[in-house]
Amino acid sequence: MKTLSYAFKYLLKLRGNNVIKLISITMGLFLGWVFLAKIVYVESYNKSFPDAERIYRVDERVTLPDREIKAGYISAPVAPALKDEFPEIETATVICRHFPLLTHGEHPFEINIACTDTAFFDLFSIEVLSGDPEQALQDPDNLFLSRKTARRIFGEADPIGQMLEEATGTHYRVAGIFEDLPDNTDVRCEGIVSFDNVKKMRRNSGWGGGDSYTGYVRLVPQAVPDSIEPRIMDVLQKYYDYAGDAAQGFKIEYFFNPMTDIYAQQPDVKNATQLLILLAVAILFVSALNYVLSNFSSLPERGRTMAMHKCNGARKSDIFSIMMSETSLLILISFLFVIALLFGLRDTIQKMVGATPKMLFSGYNLRYIIPIVAGVFLLAGLVPANLLARIPVTTAYRRYSPSNRLWKQALLLIQFTAVTLLISLLVTVARQYDLMLRENPGYNTKNMLHTEALAGRNIQQYETARQELLSLPFVTGIGAGCHPLEGGYSGNPVQDDQKNNLFVTRLDVISPDYIPTMGIQLKQGENFENMPTEGQVIVNEEFVRKMGWQGNPVGNSFFFDSPTPCTVIGVVRDFRTSTLRAGIEPLALFCMNDQDGIEDIQIRVDAITPENIASLTAKLKTLAPEQDIRIWAYDDLTLNAYYNERMLRNMIFVGVFITLAISLIGLFGFINDEIRRRSKEIAIRKVNGATPGSIVRLIASDLKYTVCAGIVAGLGLSFLQGRHWLERFAVKVPLSLWIYIVCGIAVAGLICAITVLKIRKTANENPVNSIKKE
Repeated sequence: MKTLSYAFKYLLKLRGNNVIKLISITMGLFLGWVFLAKIVYVESYNKSFPDAERIYRVDERVTLPDREIKAGYISAPVAPALKDEFPEIETATVICRHFPLLTHGEHPFEINIACTDTAFFDLFSIEVLSGDPEQALQDPDNLFLSRKTARRIFGEADPIGQMLEEATGTHYRVAGIFEDLPDNTDVRCEGIVSFDNVKKMRRNSGWGGGDSYTGYVRLVPQAVPDSIEPRIMDVLQKYYDYAGDAAQGFKIEYFFNPMTDIYAQQPDVKNATQLLILLAVAILFVSALNYVLSNFSSLPERGRTMAMHKCNGARKSDIFSIMMSETSLLILISFLFVIALLFGLRDTIQKMVGATPKMLFSGYNLRYIIPIVAGVFLLAGLVPANLLARIPVTTAYRRYSPSNRLWKQALLLIQFTAVTLLISLLVTVARQYDLMLRENPGYNTKNMLHTEALAGRNIQQYETARQELLSLPFVTGIGAGCHPLEGGYSGNPVQDDQKNNLFVTRLDVISPDYIPTMGIQLKQGENFENMPTEGQVIVNEEFVRKMGWQGNPVGNSFFFDSPTPCTVIGVVRDFRTSTLRAGIEPLALFCMNDQDGIEDIQIRVDAITPENIASLTAKLKTLAPEQDIRIWAYDDLTLNAYYNERMLRNMIFVGVFITLAISLIGLFGFINDEIRRRSKEIAIRKVNGATPGSIVRLIASDLKYTVCAGIVAGLGLSFLQGRHWLERFAVKVPLSLWIYIVCGIAVAGLICAITVLKIRKTANENPVNSIKKE
């Protein structure tokens, strides 16, 4: 108890470099906690459900002649059929997502709705607070809301029986309330309606229909996927002719993907998590090492104090306890500061890592954080405590000035390595993010807007609306399609004249004005006329390469799943139909006809201004009064597509700033220690004619090998980690040697500048002052 009291009194006096230690540990723990919270957030994804280890998503593996595709989507009847056929499957459900804008009174609310069956509640063990899903979801017009969503819409009023209206005229009656689903889950939703609602959305939910549904199964205890997967396709043959598709080169297989691995094993999430682990370890390690380095710097002062304690009967164990108590108190104070920062910056942290305040301090999170804090405590406390416990008693009667140069240089080496690693890694991530935003996608996004306000219109209604919109003076072009380009396209297999599947192509149905409006370049052939011939198609260059066509492909034909051939009338230059994470894919464009419905339109304006957006919204409201008008700028769609990369860049930037600050604190401590330890030597050299420049070079020379080794090690680690992170991008920045040279020079220059400025004052001092101190 006495040792703890002594340590507390010592810290209260703010003696030595306790403030520096406190700042260093606080910054390291805070940022390490934030990064670890993100890691734990990822690792805890989908694990909050009871029996989560027995829940699997049914995924699809499609083998084509040219490649294999894995996807987390299936045809709607697959999951329920598996439940009927395999006793090892306890329950199953299928989900279709819908994001309507529902109106209550005059207030619209966008809600994430899951069209599903009542097995959804059972499979995920969702608590129903009111209503009976078994009965209520027999009616497609009934809606169950989450507790938080019901309060958001209705406040304290009873929501049961209340009506919500969709812009299309569809009405939903609130029939029940369920407990909020956790934020970190793939099945998160705010409302649940009957699966029968997919018919209202004109989606194909039969066998062989669109594979745009998510299916989940829960296995009985002790059942394993390996015992079921080999039999799936044989059993499903009674429902759908999978063997016939396989004979044509289109083989489909289903497998079970553990729900607890779905999110964490995504390539972009996995790579980002690995980077964050590296950042968290580097920051916490640097922070702990800086604490040790600060203790080394205070050895001359603390050494004599501890020797006096020994003269008064203190044992080695007592000295060890005093130092460990100091470390415990410092880390405890830092811990309290960190908690205050976490609460004060909770909104920023949630935007950065996705973890809510509740999750930051959840038992699951603390289970990982507390051992890390304990590790920092041991690393920061044991080394200096052990060193001071061995201080000789004679130190009480003479100046104690140990070198410990190798120890200090080793600690600085690690800090310089971490700083160089993070700075050069930040440059790589920032360059890749900049490439994503600047890379030419093959179409022109400048002053381009996207809206779904005319969804459901036929081609004649679209043409009328188009003329109305073109009457606005700032509108310069309009084109209709089925998808925004950043969102990705659906796909279909391409067949030869023998009905053999060759490959899967992306496809879209567009209006004749789509290509010129989007600024897509036509390489060969011609664009659609206003009244195109059935079967006419425009393809891209990658499609031509996949088909192996030589020369001019205009006039060549191929088949989709129909007896009518498709004839190529034009070839457009390759453009992106998704992000840089995927490569250029083959593409087929068809012209809209009377049977096709408009999904969205692209509008080019002369400038994106609030006034133009307001005028355009008003015009669209007159053309589609039943719709809620929402307009997006294409550049904003691009930014949203690369949200994860932007957040990672920002997190690394913060990590670089904190790590650099901690390392510079350590560097200041090292230089101060060296100046104090060698003050007599410096004074004698100056008396004998040494210049300030030679004194600076003398002390700085002790750092040259440490700095060089740290920079080389940091650049090497950065190259390996950067190359691994870039593997998930189809288009990536080159890891040029000059980038690493510039980063190395920048780090070395910063260290040298600080070192010179710090030493310069001592080098210019009157040597008599130093000798007097001795």
